Amino acid sequence: MVMGVFDGVHRGHAHLLDETMRAARRLGVASGALVFDPHPDEVLRPGHVVARLTPPRVTLDLIRAHGIDHALPLRFDDALRNLEPVAFLDVLSPGIELRALLMTPESAFGRRRAGTLDLMRTVGAERRFEAIAVEPLLDEGEPISSSRVRAAVEAGELGEAA
Repeated sequence: MVMGVFDGVHRGHAHLLDETMRAARRLGVASGALVFDPHPDEVLRPGHVVARLTPPRVTLDLIRAHGIDHALPLRFDDALRNLEPVAFLDVLSPGIELRALLMTPESAFGRRRAGTLDLMRTVGAERRFEAIAVEPLLDEGEPISSSRVRAAVEAGELGEAA
């Protein structure tokens, strides 16, 4: 499983989704993506609106079309953001039996962003799931990200956005 906003499902996201599907096949389980909505920045900074590259429903469709077995929307709100990382994982079960969690080395979730890759490796060893590091996909030495695509679109640099 992988989680995030997946706004636009760009090449960087496709890379994460491909690695998620590869891990799922290796483990003999279904692949999944948790998709946060609204954008976490809108909850962390009330009144701030993040211009979406694609509407959330289209994002879910794009993830499924990419080949992920289960694209699951998850409402991101103050209650969710204030959960400690292990409590967040508890919220997912028993509906989701986590066998692998894919994260970039810089990513983190939960209260105070305490759900780091290192913590998930420790928790995963106890709970029998793998925490798998996936390096972000780079373009010209920079990670391909929604914020980078969004900035290029806003600047009218459509070639860069593509």
